[in-house]
Amino acid sequence: MRPLKHTLVLCLVSLSITTLFAKVERWDTFAKEKAQEQQVSTRTAQIVIVRPENVSGKAINIYIDGEYVSSLLPGAYTEELVCSGRHRVNLAYTNIATRYKEKRTGGDLIDFKSGEKNVYAITKENGKLRFKHYPKQDIPSLLTHYTKRQAHTISRLSKRKCTQPSKSTRK
Repeated sequence: MRPLKHTLVLCLVSLSITTLFAKVERWDTFAKEKAQEQQVSTRTAQIVIVRPENVSGKAINIYIDGEYVSSLLPGAYTEELVCSGRHRVNLAYTNIATRYKEKRTGGDLIDFKSGEKNVYAITKENGKLRFKHYPKQDIPSLLTHYTKRQAHTISRLSKRKCTQPSKSTRK
């Protein structure tokens, strides 16, 4: 019995010391940078999505063809390369109670042309989240206002499939 007691005490002391000197995980929510021109190929397009400050509420999740891209906070933007072609893009407030089922249904079908930069702002109309597309001539002035790139999330969007049709166009 006595060796067990000593072992337990030794384990507790070791665990306490490890916890005391362990580094706390930290990350930056935003990267302070303007949207950049990304290197697009003949099979990809760039999409930039901005969330104005006036679209309040929880983080808004962005999905492309059911794949998670980012969670945007007010005043932030995200940018991503996507395969050219038609894709289903969904927006939904973060809500664990729905088990993120909204990523598979609804959304907007958007055609992405090879080599193009597409900029969208999130709007809220009649309580629903929507996309507003910006024409090319308005893009430079719009992007100068958004310098907070959402940096604490990792996109799950795969571009390895760029040689295949997008999921939403397959039968």
